[in-house]
Parts: sequence; structure tokens; C-alpha cells
Amino acid sequence: MSIDKIKLQPDQQLTILALFQNHTMLRQKKSIAIAGILLSFPVFAIIGCKKDIQVSDYIDSSEPILINLLKIGDSSRLDKSEQYVLLPESDKHLKILQWANRNTTDWEKPFPICFIGEITVSQGNFHLTQLKGSVLMKFKDETGNPREYIKFCKNDDLYFLLK
Repeated sequence: MSIDKIKLQPDQQLTILALFQNHTMLRQKKSIAIAGILLSFPVFAIIGCKKDIQVSDYIDSSEPILINLLKIGDSSRLDKSEQYVLLPESDKHLKILQWANRNTTDWEKPFPICFIGEITVSQGNFHLTQLKGSVLMKFKDETGNPREYIKFCKNDDLYFLLK
């Protein structure tokens, strides 16, 4: 006997219809709840992953620092790169160390994309890159693992390095 040949009383039909609608609503609510949880993971990943980093642990104050400036070209769109070295105890070298000491909080893991900045500060495995509205920091930790963090800040935090 197939299900379409079963004859039900009107009250039995209403009961089955109500159960089916209830089951359908529960499945929809469950789907919405699961979607809400999954969509909130990236938000928690962004908000919940702030970290304090002692930038001065990765910059040696007694060593020179390499500065790379990327100059975006005019209508020809030819970009130029300029490099120079900051010697220890120079004014700009000291300003970078001061900036590092002021910026130890609120570092976050960035989304995995390529960043191109106007100013890059390098020393060994340590790199700071000035982006629009943020600074990207890359370094190798104590165990040699590569790390990347980003911090939102003023657009011109490292502009004192421009010649």
C-alpha cells in the first residue's frame, strides 16, 4: 500500500500538516542559527585576535635600519623605489624606536592578501610597512615561525621617513 492511497480523517490530515509545518519551521530556524554562527566566526576572528607585541623585541637598536620608499608614478604609472639606511643613534632611527614603544597594543592578524606600501622599514627578518590607515608588521618569532600583524593608525605615522 502506498502513502497516497491512505485515507485520513480531516483531523488526522490537520495533525500531519501541523507536524510537517512545525518540522519545516524548525529546519529553517536551525539553518538560520547555523548560518548566523558561521557568519559570526570571521567577526570574532577579527575582533577577538588583538595582541600586544613589543615591537622593540624585534628591532635591534644598535643595528642600522633599511628604509624602502615606493614612489607611485604619475599618469605613466611608473613606480620608483628608493632605499636608504638609518644609522643607530640618528634622529629617524630613534623616532622609529619611539614609534615602536608607543605602538605595542591592538595588533591583529591580517587577511591573507598581498600588501604594497609606500614606506617599508626593514632590519633582518623584521619589516614594517606603512599602508593607508594601517601599518603591517612581519617578523619571525622566537621559534623561527613567520608572523604577520596589522595595526590601524594614522595614514602618516611613518611619513617622517620620507626624504
